[in-house]
Amino acid sequence: MKTAKPILFLMLMLSLTAPGRLFAGFTELFQQAAGAYDEGRFADAARLYEDLLKEGAGSPEVFYNLGNARFKNGEDGLAVLNYRRAQYFSPRDPDIRANLDYAMSRNSAVRRSQTTAAQLAENLSLREWENAMLTFYWLAAAAAILWMLDAARRPVYSKLLMLLAVLLVIGTAGVRHWKDLQRMPEAVMVETGRSAFFAPIESSTAHFSLPVGSLVRIHEFEGRWLKVEADGKEGWIPDQSCRAVYPWISPADQQE
Repeated sequence: MKTAKPILFLMLMLSLTAPGRLFAGFTELFQQAAGAYDEGRFADAARLYEDLLKEGAGSPEVFYNLGNARFKNGEDGLAVLNYRRAQYFSPRDPDIRANLDYAMSRNSAVRRSQTTAAQLAENLSLREWENAMLTFYWLAAAAAILWMLDAARRPVYSKLLMLLAVLLVIGTAGVRHWKDLQRMPEAVMVETGRSAFFAPIESSTAHFSLPVGSLVRIHEFEGRWLKVEADGKEGWIPDQSCRAVYPWISPADQQE
């Protein structure tokens, strides 16, 4: 279990604009969820963590703890889903990575293919990349002003501007990677015994197996079918067999 430092900060900020009831509600729900988990009532804990998310109290701690509750309740696919969501916020957290890997390995789940550039981009979260870009932008603006005002040191400022331009390009690539994951999201298989088909019809030939907890990338939609990629292969699956990693609360989540 993880503590709730970011969510407590969020609660504090919210309490300044909507004092009392909202802050107390988040705190009470989080404590109830943690208590249910400690008592071994994992389904109740998962439901309470889901309630927190529906109220807008998303944080890596909430997703991580929800993943633990789902895992303990025997819901490996939903455990992987929430560990991966936690990883979007905190990609370098060793506990999240270890639990994600363990939950996937238990069912021999497959992963989607990733380039080296994508792997490097995921060392920082979307917010970290955005903050880095903002920092580089203002540093470049300051360097440009100094370049105009200080003719004697223009060669130095020119080199600094070139470096900042490169960093801005890298930052843009990092942001674009995460935005692409929102536009064509990852998804986690939550049904057992599923395979990807060659065509978007049940009578089609099975192409490759997708054990529960497998992490795929959605590329196309056709009715109730999704074209996904995993382990370098592409195939079609029914949309109810998986859950998208982003957005955090899907219509299927709302119905639980």
